Amino acid sequence: MLPTPLAQNIITPVRSALQLLRGSVHDSRVFDPANAHKTFRLSMTDLSEDTLLPATFQRLHKLAPNVRIESLLARRRETAKELAAGHLDFAIDVPLNSDPQLLHTKLLEDRYVCAMRKGHPLASHKKISLEQYLATQHIHISSRRSGLGPVDLALGKMGLQRNIVLRSQHYLMAQTVLQNTDLTITAPARFVAHYNLHSVELPIAGIAPIESCFGTPVPTKIQLTAGCASNYCKWRSRSVKLQQAKKTAYSAQRLRQTKTFCKKSAIRCALSAMYCSWVKPLRFKGFRS
Repeated sequence: MLPTPLAQNIITPVRSALQLLRGSVHDSRVFDPANAHKTFRLSMTDLSEDTLLPATFQRLHKLAPNVRIESLLARRRETAKELAAGHLDFAIDVPLNSDPQLLHTKLLEDRYVCAMRKGHPLASHKKISLEQYLATQHIHISSRRSGLGPVDLALGKMGLQRNIVLRSQHYLMAQTVLQNTDLTITAPARFVAHYNLHSVELPIAGIAPIESCFGTPVPTKIQLTAGCASNYCKWRSRSVKLQQAKKTAYSAQRLRQTKTFCKKSAIRCALSAMYCSWVKPLRFKGFRS
């Protein structure tokens, strides 16, 4: 077969486009930090930003000077959707999301303590009783509009409730309020160490430690290496394949529905033709007689 004049005219642009596509696919499988020009989007709380992001970005800037970081806080119930759609690259959060599409890697573990300013009336105590804990006024930090935290759930099992006078989304605000009031906060120990607050152990048993996890299959330590990029590409590839499989299944379902509709339409047309050819003339003849 000989190419048509149209094929001869477009062969060069088509070859260039295919070469560009082939190079893009190859580049997506190989990650070179020094020459990478990419924006990574992370979902994390303000406390994770304050304790993890500065050191992470400092190392990242040395290994990959042209890579950019964008930090935001995605809703927990939408995290899996945002990761699958490519709107997020990583999510650092407590492992409460049980979506089977998410792969978790433990990043760190921490415990809850009761924190206050160093001049607080309870700051002279090494330990506090449950009665003293419940008698104080508390700050509660949560990214949700409503709902109880693990401490409140543990107290609820005992039929108790603490006095929360301030609820907020941000830990950075809380440390300013603590320095100027007698309020207390139940927070991770790293928050207390970071802001040089006084802390005592909680007088409540049965509270699980805090675990912060990645929402993607990356190594525990934050390293921009070829292995990390390879795992990330594999995860994105599986996500894309899953989306394509869902689209294929949906298309097949629509095709089956269309075929069924066409069959029903054909039957209706056949019955209508039979009615017009046989039944209707007989009815008119009977009426005329």
